[in-house]
Amino acid sequence: NAFAVHLVVVSANPEITGDIVIAVGGQSFTVAVGATPAEVRLSLNTPFTGVPSVVRDTTAAGDKLRDGEPVTALVLDWVMRRL
Repeated sequence: NAFAVHLVVVSANPEITGDIVIAVGGQSFTVAVGATPAEVRLSLNTPFTGVPSVVRDTTAAGDKLRDGEPVTALVLDWVMRRL
């Protein structure tokens, strides 16, 4: 039972763009966040059970959406689908 998470993400400050690190089901993904909303698909490598959570890891080295401090990345929509 493979799953994918589909997100629509955008930077809260359109003048600042960069990558964020998102954790889903124990897996980490680097996601590019821009000035305009963009759809991102995250394919989970392992079966998923339980209640899904999508969490940004601002402490990860790959999380670069910042202006000295982390800049908010807005998730405008998300859905989890079985592949």
